[in-house]
Amino acid sequence: GTDGIKLLTIAFGCVHKENSVDFENLVDPSLIGLRPGSLSLVSHIGFFINHKFAYSLPLHSKKNN
Repeated sequence: GTDGIKLLTIAFGCVHKENSVDFENLVDPSLIGLRPGSLSLVSHIGFFINHKFAYSLPLHSKKNN
């Protein structure tokens, strides 16, 4: 079908010191939360994707840094 969600720009990354960021009051639209909670991506678009979402991240390797 032609119905869908269009996401124009997404960048994935990691937060290494999450306790230094006030996520509840953050207004930067470039961050996507993947953890459970009201700020997560699935919480915002869950209705459209039947509340199902999966992602896979590679293992961290010092050799690849």
